[in-house]
Amino acid sequence: MGSATAGTHGPIPTGQQLKCPAFIVTLSGQENGVIVPKIIFGGKDITNTTQSVVVGQQIALTASYSLPSGVTVTSQSWSVPGTIAGGFVHNDTNGGPTAYSLTGQSTTFYWYSTPSYAKASYQVTFTLHLSDGASPSATATFSVAGTSAPSAIITPGKNAVVSGNLLQYIGSQGLPGMTFNVVLSLPPSGYSGIFTWDQIRTDSWVRTSGGVSRTCTAPSNPPGRSTGQDASYPYSTGNQTQDSPYVQLYATDSETTRTFSATMFVMWNPNLTNSIPVPLGYVQWNFSSDATIANATTNQWTLKSGTAGSNNIFTPSSSYPQWSATLAAGETCN
Repeated sequence: MGSATAGTHGPIPTGQQLKCPAFIVTLSGQENGVIVPKIIFGGKDITNTTQSVVVGQQIALTASYSLPSGVTVTSQSWSVPGTIAGGFVHNDTNGGPTAYSLTGQSTTFYWYSTPSYAKASYQVTFTLHLSDGASPSATATFSVAGTSAPSAIITPGKNAVVSGNLLQYIGSQGLPGMTFNVVLSLPPSGYSGIFTWDQIRTDSWVRTSGGVSRTCTAPSNPPGRSTGQDASYPYSTGNQTQDSPYVQLYATDSETTRTFSATMFVMWNPNLTNSIPVPLGYVQWNFSSDATIANATTNQWTLKSGTAGSNNIFTPSSSYPQWSATLAAGETCN
């Protein structure tokens, strides 16, 4: 090993062995020349740890590693168990969960459902495939808080009525046609979440005048749709919402009929930076109505018939609302 000194006291005596201590070199993801990937979340190395998160929270992960000379990456991937989405888009012409990618050095996704709405544990794995045949990996565990079980109180309307010059679906004593209330059995502790509602409706009405009938729908984006999101997202926020659909009755018509069906979705958002709403469930409801004019001079109408659907039941579900059009107020007839 050449000449050496022991401390500051001159040469080592002849015949005495010099024992060099063992050492480990760590260079940003390498130990003893072996590549050791790390998983970074929120700017921190979380490899081999457990992180507490909640459904709807953005999970943005990056792998950190360095390669020795002559070794290249052939592929890299993430294994993520559970029910995930890449996000939730909500514009007029496109609504619903978005795709995600589990290939590459980074990935971003959201857990939006857990079994029975309870807390769940998921192990995420990052794997490198290298040109020398090695496949080093890293893992991290996430404890994902669910929303807890949702329940709802639905107050359905009684029937369609003629009220002045409106053909409207309402409840008894002038109450809204549909009232939706939702609660969580035990909301996730520490999160000031908010409820959001979104309704998808199929709607049309027929106006008859002088033996000529015109089919009418709400103005839509894109045009010509009778099914779509009911107004802009969200339909409303808070733990309660309602709806009392109506159409106007005109003295120039002799009869107006309407056929309406809708699905009201309720979601919960943890209200974090870049978080998304997660679905809790939905209610399907519908009605049909028919009104005829009694006095065209005074524009007085009478209800000929009306039928309300009987399926006004809350269904817990992890399904998102999805739409490709938005229906606005007003009408377009042809």
